[in-house]
Amino acid sequence: MNDIKQFRFNISTNYLFALGRNSPSHLPGIRPLYYGIPERRRAGAEAKSLLVTNWFAVKSHLSFTLVEPTHSGELPVSFTNLIHLEYLDLSRNNFSGELPVSFTNLIRLKYLYLSRNNFNGEFLVLLTNLTQLKGLGLFRNNFKGKLPASLANLIRLEHLYLYSYNFSGELPVSLTNLTNLKYLDLSKNKIIGPIPPSYGSMLNLIVLDLSTNQLNASIPKEIGDLKNLKRLDLGDNNFDGPIPLNFANLSQLYFLNLGMNSISGHMPLDIVNLINLEHIDLNHNSLMGPILGNLSRLSYLDVSSNQLSGNVSFQDPCNLQQLNLSINQITGPITSLLACNDLQYVDLSSNKFVGEPLNYLDFPYLKFLNQSLNPLSAIVPNRSSCNALSGESTCKEHNRRTKVVHHLTISIPIVVGLCFLLLLVTCSTINARLPKRKFSQK
Repeated sequence: MNDIKQFRFNISTNYLFALGRNSPSHLPGIRPLYYGIPERRRAGAEAKSLLVTNWFAVKSHLSFTLVEPTHSGELPVSFTNLIHLEYLDLSRNNFSGELPVSFTNLIRLKYLYLSRNNFNGEFLVLLTNLTQLKGLGLFRNNFKGKLPASLANLIRLEHLYLYSYNFSGELPVSLTNLTNLKYLDLSKNKIIGPIPPSYGSMLNLIVLDLSTNQLNASIPKEIGDLKNLKRLDLGDNNFDGPIPLNFANLSQLYFLNLGMNSISGHMPLDIVNLINLEHIDLNHNSLMGPILGNLSRLSYLDVSSNQLSGNVSFQDPCNLQQLNLSINQITGPITSLLACNDLQYVDLSSNKFVGEPLNYLDFPYLKFLNQSLNPLSAIVPNRSSCNALSGESTCKEHNRRTKVVHHLTISIPIVVGLCFLLLLVTCSTINARLPKRKFSQK
């Protein structure tokens, strides 16, 4: 028995097979019990079958996990006899069908993860009794329906992952009752309507992802009250109006995506100056005016397809790796980008930049550079063999070959001229000696 205790958090199917058909629920000292298949080759099909027949007898354990198996079919009703479960993870399987109504018996559940299966039906309405839930992940199934208002009964929820759930309808105002919520991901659904201003009261939110829906109207300024927010993704919706000025209050923010909307107005200076912000994506909007602020602390900046104008400047040190300013009306020189040695992707096309173009040889990690359709003073050859799809080793090899070609373009004319001069001297010498050689032959 002491040998068994050492497994504590993981009992492999190999060991379960050695136990025979006796339920392992009598083992003392083992509370979280994970049923996994870490060694599928050795366990074999018989062990997998044993695993499926035994899980329903485990009533006294608190945790159940299937690690990367390939179980399929419907989940038997007898599964809901595991009334002491606190942690249930059946994700990444091929389970299908509707979940049994008796799922509501699992009232002690704190964490439920059923993602990446083929479950269907309107399952969320069954969860209103599971008031102990702290973590819920149901994404990438075939569920349907609207976000039920009764979801607000799960007041202990901290993690809610429902992306790619096939939701429709509007965001329920009642979700604001989930004051403990830290992670809310409802992306890639069919949610319509505005964001309720009351969502700004969920002050513990760290991640808010509502991207790739059909949300509209202006972004409520109350979102700027979420001072613990680190990641805000509202991209690929139908938002309009300006960026709220009080977004400058989001001092913890490191990721901001408002791209693929119809947002208008000026790009607020205070947003760019947020000290923790590393990623800004505002592409395909109707933003106007200059880009101001310290852009150098960012690693990712995409403001393409707007109506931005004025000059841009970058200071040393610069952390930018990806920069897309394309399809705007930005003017002035671009040589300040020489301070950004870590650049890998640069698209400056379709603007009004002037002066000298960038030379990709000045950027050791560069994989893609496009500065076309600008009134620049010279043309730098395209880096056709070193683009965003090329590996770093390919680009370095291309750099080496390009440098060789660059040197050859200077040295070849000199060498050819010297050879031509040498040829003239040689021919003159031969012509001077030619009659004498003919006479001697006679």
